[in-house]
Amino acid sequence: MASSVVEVEGKKNKSGPKVVARLEIKRAMDGGHVVTHHYEGYAHEPKSYTFGKGEGARAAGHIARHAGLPHGQATDGEAEEE
Repeated sequence: MASSVVEVEGKKNKSGPKVVARLEIKRAMDGGHVVTHHYEGYAHEPKSYTFGKGEGARAAGHIARHAGLPHGQATDGEAEEE
């Protein structure tokens, strides 16, 4: 399985002390993708988000938002929980 890693320059999350160090993107068994957030330091375990086949736009919005990329209105349907 191929994976992609997007380095994030210390993007701080608004609701907590978590700092995203990098995002890892892997292809899921169902043809979708799994995006894993890796945080700086050892205080927080990595957290994975699964996007099914056909949810490419939702996954792209999620990645853009958490990587700090310009993306317009995020439509990935997730509540800001971090």
